[in-house]
Amino acid sequence: MAGKADPSQATTLHEEAFEVIQLAQTSSAASALAQTTVRMMSGETDLARTIRSQQDSLHRWRKLDKKLIEEISKPNDKRSPNKETLLRNNLKETSRTLDTLSQQLEEQFPLYVELVSSKPLPVIDVQKLLRTKEALMLYNGHYAWVVTRDTFRMIDLGIDEEELASFISEIRASFNPVKGKVPPFPYFTAHTLYKKIFAPIETDLSSIRQVMIVPYGPLTSLPFSVLLRSLHTGDGKPKWLSKKYALTTLPSVSSLKALRVLAMKTGPGPDPFTGFGDPVLEGDANDRRGLAIVPIFNNGDKADVTKLRQLPALPETGEELLVIARSLGAKMDTVYLKEQATEARVKALDLSKTDVVAFATHGLIAGEIKGWTEPGLVLTPPTTATRNDDGVLTASEIAQLKLHSGLVILSACNTAASNGKPGAEGLSGLAKAFFYAGSQSLLVSHWAVPSEAAKLLTTGMFKSLKENPSLGYSEALRRSMMALSSDQNYRHPIYWAPFVIVGEGT
Repeated sequence: MAGKADPSQATTLHEEAFEVIQLAQTSSAASALAQTTVRMMSGETDLARTIRSQQDSLHRWRKLDKKLIEEISKPNDKRSPNKETLLRNNLKETSRTLDTLSQQLEEQFPLYVELVSSKPLPVIDVQKLLRTKEALMLYNGHYAWVVTRDTFRMIDLGIDEEELASFISEIRASFNPVKGKVPPFPYFTAHTLYKKIFAPIETDLSSIRQVMIVPYGPLTSLPFSVLLRSLHTGDGKPKWLSKKYALTTLPSVSSLKALRVLAMKTGPGPDPFTGFGDPVLEGDANDRRGLAIVPIFNNGDKADVTKLRQLPALPETGEELLVIARSLGAKMDTVYLKEQATEARVKALDLSKTDVVAFATHGLIAGEIKGWTEPGLVLTPPTTATRNDDGVLTASEIAQLKLHSGLVILSACNTAASNGKPGAEGLSGLAKAFFYAGSQSLLVSHWAVPSEAAKLLTTGMFKSLKENPSLGYSEALRRSMMALSSDQNYRHPIYWAPFVIVGEGT
């Protein structure tokens, strides 16, 4: 009879799986990150020069390696020992140069290294970064991993991606008004999904208040706040998951290190708010806002402005931004709409002293468009596209902005595409870019927010922060959401649950 499995061996295997899954999730973003590196090589900064040197040395190493392979592959009577020796010596010298440049980047530009790195974070390193009442949860396929300061566990959830997508599609359907009416919320489905993907983990969360979630696949298109901890039959208030936990989304496990160790923390900036929205677009305003999949690629590095203009207009985003500005006590001239909402304007402004920066517009998904390798945000297209302004603020261009460590609001930039496929690439690429630019927290909307609800949510969130700055963004958002959900007129999650915090929630 076979003996029982060694628990310590099982833990080791589960920790290895935790790292392997991180590699699998980050590899799909390689093209976007490569493009980010290429664009950041432009300019005359110390970082740009070091990256160019590294890229040139890598190119030289590959050429030398190819020549050496060609040389030693020749018949013995045609090989040149002297040439082989020279090639080997040149390869060694180039390798040393690459090592030196890599070390220089790690020491002088650690945030850049974190941005383009695919190195997974071991469990023990995650535990060191977590605080007392925090937990991190990683999802992939039908498995989940939960990490706290003192515990680690891998769980088989027993649900496949097709079943998961079906649950999420049903819940998301209730967030799409039909002829002006909001569909009923599927409470039973929300509770069933909770039992499958969260309840098995709750035994590890007895003392936890802050849960950081690294979603994958269909889970990227649903805020966990709408999950129900018990079945709601219509009596009393629903027991939403967000009543118990402050929830934060992370684009990757490794981003926790960037936020907790590498990021610069600063005090409040003198400028409360700057917003960009309602770009000049000519498409039907009744079409859905969110992650757009359109053939905008043109000539390698610029968007086709004619096709870009065909995206749906977003007139409601103007009022949405003005509401947020008023709730923060900002001047109305810090809201840039229509002809003022341009890529050139974003790049020209000094946003390094602005606490809250908001973009209310369409997003573009990396990898979904032939030839388009980066996620980005749509702004008012220029008459003629240039490299500085083609109407799309890409992840690499965002990474070169200088932002305050406060909050960036991406309104409706993480909505699922029309076929229900979630935009994990868009969120991950954009989030990493904003982190690199200096921001530590993003407030992302999963669907277009009714203006009055947006006003109440943001006002409530920032009021809580003003009264108690130590709350952190995710707890302040949680309190605002739960207060709004208690209002009979806003009890449907379409009103109170669209926003999630991505990044640093505390």
